[in-house]
Amino acid sequence: MSNASEEIKARVHGKMTYTTSQLNEIRDTLTGLWGMSRPIILVSNILVWLLGVAIAFGKGYTIELNRVALSFVAFIIMSASVHYTNEYADYETRARIKEGVDMRELISREDFEAMNSLDELMEKLQSKLGTT
Repeated sequence: MSNASEEIKARVHGKMTYTTSQLNEIRDTLTGLWGMSRPIILVSNILVWLLGVAIAFGKGYTIELNRVALSFVAFIIMSASVHYTNEYADYETRARIKEGVDMRELISREDFEAMNSLDELMEKLQSKLGTT
């Protein structure tokens, strides 16, 4: 990308200016966040939330628009954060798979069934992977 096109500015909120590459980075970040929030699952979660609101209304509870809106925002933040946390937790597993490590070969079925706790499983996996 040439310096001339890099110097193209976009006006946002008065005096704030961004270069084209900064705008592209913002777009890429927002696109990534949207994708990691698993939008299809969020839509199904919203349907369940709406069902809860409808049930409350059907049972005769007063529906205050500001409380419903606030609960919706909190619900969306919570739902998306669960997906973000899952993406964060899966990062190392995906990296190992890209390296060619077959996670199913790390622990035999017999070893897995003999374990008494999740801690034992994690210790065994860490020793096989060489991590602490």
